[in-house]
Amino acid sequence: MFKKYTVYEKDEVAKLLNPIDASQFLLRYKIRQEDGCPYSVKTEKTPVKVYRICYDHCNEVERGDPAILSSPFIQDVSIEYGLTTDIELDVDNDSNAVYLCSYLSGSDWAPVAKSKPKNGKVVFRGVGKRAVCVPVSVNNGRKRYLSYPFLTGEKGIEKMFVPSETDKRLVCINRKYPLCSYITDTWGYMRGGTFEAAMTEDFHDADTIAMITTMPYGMTTLNVSSMKKYRFLRYHAPLNNRSSLAELQFYTTDMAGNSHILKGRNMSIGVDSTNLKNVFDGNSATSCRGLEVGYTVGLDLGDGNETTVTKVVFSPSTDLNFVERSHLYELYCFDTEWRILGRIYSKAESLEFDNVPNGALLLLKDKTGGKEERIFEYIDGRQIWY
Repeated sequence: MFKKYTVYEKDEVAKLLNPIDASQFLLRYKIRQEDGCPYSVKTEKTPVKVYRICYDHCNEVERGDPAILSSPFIQDVSIEYGLTTDIELDVDNDSNAVYLCSYLSGSDWAPVAKSKPKNGKVVFRGVGKRAVCVPVSVNNGRKRYLSYPFLTGEKGIEKMFVPSETDKRLVCINRKYPLCSYITDTWGYMRGGTFEAAMTEDFHDADTIAMITTMPYGMTTLNVSSMKKYRFLRYHAPLNNRSSLAELQFYTTDMAGNSHILKGRNMSIGVDSTNLKNVFDGNSATSCRGLEVGYTVGLDLGDGNETTVTKVVFSPSTDLNFVERSHLYELYCFDTEWRILGRIYSKAESLEFDNVPNGALLLLKDKTGGKEERIFEYIDGRQIWY
């Protein structure tokens, strides 16, 4: 049997069992304990199967085979790439093919492998570890899920996702898709960024009123203790960073304790000025791209409008998969089909759903907008993504 050698990233020689292309994200910023990141951050994807496209017929195709499995020009080479888990399942029908399905983001379960049952069992060889799959049979055009979804492990099925009928709980959810390291890479390097206030436009008399000391995530509030009045306010990116900024807001507080957002003429150096207004539009879905490291974005409050600043609110650009206010969300769990657990219009940056079965595989859908969504389970107050 031939061995498969590949070259990955900065390899100078070909190696066996390299990571599969596009299955890992190059980690640039290592999240620190003091960052207090409340999310599970993914640095890799989980390959379930690997197929090679051939020039000759190398795949036995039957009428009705779905998606990629309908091509006679694919060859299963999963084992050559280190995918070695074998899955054995009990089935009650030896005539119909069984399809192994994994979840396709933004869609549904999608077939990735086919096997014929024999003596009441069906076996899938060469499956990736830490993948969530479900077996499906098709009879007269109708799909039937043959088991609960399961997590693959080193020696087969590691666990089944079986929703409890009696053990139910309250869950708090803040995302519909895993937070990946290519996003936190841009956030982490905003550490050291400062918020400055001055009475002169060139900021030669600037005071630092707040600083980003830990990795920000989503809308972040920094309180300001200075009682001085200022006319010019700005964010000053670190000298090694030009991560995009989605929102920037400066607030003052009146004698009654009411907070007011400050308005003024937009100012910037080293950014895409055509999108500068995005930083002040109150919409975290839009952002302004930094063109130079150490860029600045700010406001001129105008002559005679000098005031104190009591807090700064800002947001780095995001992947738009956080829970957003006023969006309609639906939470589903899967037993042998998708079952809706609740429907909520969001009033904050997180959602609470009650009576969620323990042990269930879950899926959050944003019905207002956004197609990226991913299956997860809820353990110890955190979303664990698959």
